[in-house]
Amino acid sequence: MKKVIKVDDKGKIELPAEWIKHLNSPFVEIEVQDGKIIIEAVEVEDISDLLGSVEVDLKSDRSDWEAVKRELLLKTKK
Repeated sequence: MKKVIKVDDKGKIELPAEWIKHLNSPFVEIEVQDGKIIIEAVEVEDISDLLGSVEVDLKSDRSDWEAVKRELLLKTKK
């Protein structure tokens, strides 16, 4: 299945619903390889397996979740 999909100004794409139905998992792994973006469904045993998979430089005190949330929201708007 191939389809031309527009990338929005934030770099986001929306996958067609009929493609999502073919996935066995709500989680995907995304990789750039040889000029191609490869998206593959992956099984995640436990959501805690994903902890630490994203690195973000935060200035906020991590014990103050509201401050962390505000800082992350500000970073996504840049």
